[in-house]
Amino acid sequence: MGLVVVGALAGVLAGCGDPATPQGDPAQPVEVTVLAMDAGGWAPARYVVLSDSPIHLGAFASWYGRGADAEHFEETTDEAPPGSVYLAVTGNTGCRVPDGIKLFREGDELRFLFVGGADYEECARHVGPSAYLALPADAVEGVRTVNGEVPRDPAGPGKLVDNVPLGAGRFGPVPPAEFGTDALAALRAGVLAARPRHADEVTEALDRPVREDERVFAFVVQGCQVADAVLVLGPDHVTAEAVQPETRVNCEAPEYNLVTFTVAADDVPEGATLSG
Repeated sequence: MGLVVVGALAGVLAGCGDPATPQGDPAQPVEVTVLAMDAGGWAPARYVVLSDSPIHLGAFASWYGRGADAEHFEETTDEAPPGSVYLAVTGNTGCRVPDGIKLFREGDELRFLFVGGADYEECARHVGPSAYLALPADAVEGVRTVNGEVPRDPAGPGKLVDNVPLGAGRFGPVPPAEFGTDALAALRAGVLAARPRHADEVTEALDRPVREDERVFAFVVQGCQVADAVLVLGPDHVTAEAVQPETRVNCEAPEYNLVTFTVAADDVPEGATLSG
């Protein structure tokens, strides 16, 4: 069984950088199902994402430049109950590696606190744990903030601009490219060689202007019935991942999509390179 925690908070736990319940204020406990947790994470600050559909953890972790390291989340065996909404959060627990999380409702705010666990002996860095939770939809109705933070976009800092279906069938490797670089011409040529009938759509997607404060990337992703795609920002590389339907489908051959993303230049980790 996975970790399920309930309860209101009363007091500040030693070594924890997150606030506890204000004394004397009524707090309603919220039952949550922990779907995954990165207890010893590296989140540098608090980040919150709230969604009525499952959250792509790579996109969530991209908010703090650790998207490519989303495999550090340890999944539980529990599944989200029917009718759940999804919450992903990070915190600061000082030198402590927590083993759970508590959540409660207070007016139009949700509040959480990482709990339990033990301190690092040497404490070379502060621990920035992350958790991925499922909770009842009625528990978040009317919620405006979570621990004082307005929830961020579940898709991460990258904004999907174009999603051009290219169909199934043979498709050679096409390296990703950034707009404004020579690599974009190579990507264009590779896509048009494989799918000449999509020339108009491909040209429109790859000829968009780029603002000075943003960067734009193009990828060819593959999957079965690709419903969406997300930009994943890691500490040393940038990639894209296809988002497939919640109910997985089998296909005889993978389908390909040309996807482009814009992202604020400041959100791309310094030195990160493109990977397909």
